[in-house]
Amino acid sequence: LWTLFTMGVVLSVPIAVFDWVFEFDEVTPWLTVSYWPNFVMGQALAIWFLKNCMVKDKKSTERRFTMRPMHELPLTARFGTTICVLVLGVFFFTFPPDGKLPWPHVSIEPLVSRGMLLPLLSLFVVGLACEVDPIAKLFARAPLRWLEKFSFTNFIFQVPIHNLVKRLTGWEGLSWTFVGSLICASVVGHYLLERPWRMYLELRQK
Repeated sequence: LWTLFTMGVVLSVPIAVFDWVFEFDEVTPWLTVSYWPNFVMGQALAIWFLKNCMVKDKKSTERRFTMRPMHELPLTARFGTTICVLVLGVFFFTFPPDGKLPWPHVSIEPLVSRGMLLPLLSLFVVGLACEVDPIAKLFARAPLRWLEKFSFTNFIFQVPIHNLVKRLTGWEGLSWTFVGSLICASVVGHYLLERPWRMYLELRQK
């Protein structure tokens, strides 16, 4: 598992170099390949979480797992989200997302979007999943926990809505038109698409 974790971070460097040298930013097949280490990292993180933060329920006849007691969880799992937010806060006030490295004066975006932030984002996800981190407890309270309903549709509609707003208005980036349209599309998509589909598959209702 640690080999996969290390590979996911280390591979971000050659991927970023390819982006800088060959300007592959707009090449869709390359973008798909370049995000592959992130996918591998996610799968490895899921296995690590299962082994270190959960325990098999012996009372159940099915293969079910429950969360370990809080005192048995690793420190990174108990405070992972808070640690991530603090470090990312320092990054936020240190350099912009579209900034350039001091040398060789190239964009930092390929590095931060292709894997260099994976350790921090892994801490963030694990901390939320364990639900004992202070920030995780905050997000678990109403009305913030209701936002879970729209997380999936918000994710899949980001690019289509952005492209639609750009085509109709010519505005790029994080405009109020884009934000409002994305929120509306997420709500409508959840109730008209995701919820019926989850009912059909007999999955947990959000």
